[in-house]
Amino acid sequence: MGGKKQPRTKNNTQPSSSDRHAQRLGTDQLIGFSALSDLGYVPAPVGGAQDEGSSGAVSGQMRAVLKKMAKKDATTKSKATQEFTELCDSHSLDDVKLALPFWPRLYRKLATDVDNRVREMSHVALQRLLLRVRKAATPHMAELVPVWLCSQNDPYPPAATAARRAFQNVFSVPEKQSGAVKFCYSSVLAYVKEGLYDQTPQTYSDPSVMSVDELEARFVRLLTGCLSGLRELLELLPEDPEDARGASSDQPLADIVTHNKFVKLAKHSHPQVRRWWFCLVSRFCARRPGLVAAAGARLAPAALHALNERDPAVLTDTWDAAICLVTTVPDCWSLVNVRKAVLPQLWTVLREGGRGCAVTLHPLMIVLLSRLPQDAAGDPDELHRLFLSSMYQGLSADRVTQSAREVSVIVRSLLECALYLLRQGCSEPVVAVIVDQLCAVTSDVIAVWRRTPGPALYRDLVRPELEAGRSELPVQLLATVYRLCSRQERSQLALDVTREGHMSMVLELLRLMERSGPAADPELASWAVSDQLHAAVLAAVTATSDSGGDQWQHTLQAIPLLLKDHGKSGPTGALGRS
Repeated sequence: MGGKKQPRTKNNTQPSSSDRHAQRLGTDQLIGFSALSDLGYVPAPVGGAQDEGSSGAVSGQMRAVLKKMAKKDATTKSKATQEFTELCDSHSLDDVKLALPFWPRLYRKLATDVDNRVREMSHVALQRLLLRVRKAATPHMAELVPVWLCSQNDPYPPAATAARRAFQNVFSVPEKQSGAVKFCYSSVLAYVKEGLYDQTPQTYSDPSVMSVDELEARFVRLLTGCLSGLRELLELLPEDPEDARGASSDQPLADIVTHNKFVKLAKHSHPQVRRWWFCLVSRFCARRPGLVAAAGARLAPAALHALNERDPAVLTDTWDAAICLVTTVPDCWSLVNVRKAVLPQLWTVLREGGRGCAVTLHPLMIVLLSRLPQDAAGDPDELHRLFLSSMYQGLSADRVTQSAREVSVIVRSLLECALYLLRQGCSEPVVAVIVDQLCAVTSDVIAVWRRTPGPALYRDLVRPELEAGRSELPVQLLATVYRLCSRQERSQLALDVTREGHMSMVLELLRLMERSGPAADPELASWAVSDQLHAAVLAAVTATSDSGGDQWQHTLQAIPLLLKDHGKSGPTGALGRS
């Protein structure tokens, strides 16, 4: 008979006061992943229920937006984040500063959300907020920077761009960026270490509100973010550990690298985790070589045993890391089984033409060849034969034949490695292999080489050898090099060897013309009867005092060929007049 009854609640419990709950949360300092566990609160004025306009109170509009950003619905969070961005500009500076303490925990949640748009908008809002409050955000940077740094290589490109642009706009010069990561050095490493080694898909996210795929995707983003964030940290820190945080600054980094779970990430099932692991190892080699050398027993097998990576998106970074380790760790080869674990994978990748990555992979081959132990295959000749023959077989791979650029890169790499072995004084069997394989390069490959823009073969490979006085090296490869050169390069080659007086190469060019016939190469035929060539031969005859030397023998063998060409073209030229 009385008034209207209040609706009953289960077990007659009373609803809690969100204001009192928010007041308590607002005074806690939550650092680490525990800060992401509960964000369903509305920031209330300090001291209980106060009027909206009282001193120290967050405005009602700002409280409403902050509450919506803590919702589960992605559309609600995205719109609320955009509205918060606008409020940072429209509200007074004092109002924005009052909301600042509640932002770090929200940002850490939004920046790792499963929705791409929410992650992107969180970085836009962060930039707008920090540019407004400036130095007032300093006490909160230790909570913001770890997630911020680890978001700059987000798999969703707009989110990664937004995070990187925000970091560059807030810290506008490299000195400020370096100072920010030095200031937050410990918090970044603590975040990375916890993310890589302590979290799991179930502990990092809530299984009750996410599907299995969402749990896994969010956890993979955590792993790739921590690896890429640590790489960004190394890039921004000074190379000298003493300039970073003191004499012991590298110890937290060493603890991460030497952890048992670190090398296991090189075999992770997700390719992006593997890719960022190898990228991080390469950066460690460049920025902290001493730390890598100390951890070489763990890192070298993980990288060198992975040369046969099947995913093309990971293969290049795997090889980069392997080459960096080989050049950084002094006893690298003693830490792995070269003959059984490394060489079989190397031959496979070479025979398959680099699996679509020849453009980035094959320029590294000359470095690897120079670093391989000579007894890796038991016999140096066998090692060099397998290396060159496997690379030559790669020209026939399906992916390579469909790419003119890859054909060009492999041919160039093959010539570089051949010149290197000749320069090192390889044995006659290896020289025979080099000549046979280069002479076997098909006309189709040569046509592709000539059409492909890039470094000039003669200018970048052969001419430096001539200028260094090593004419005996190119002469063994002259037939193939001449076939690969363009018409302009051929003329330049003939003129240069004439001007420098390399009679061995002059003789080889004349023999080449004799075999093919003057009609097959008009440029070479014109060169053979030129005054410049005849004058060079006469100068060589006059200047050579040792009648038993190679230069004298080459000159004598060249004269009959010159006279034959001279007789066909008429009594002109210095040699005919003499």
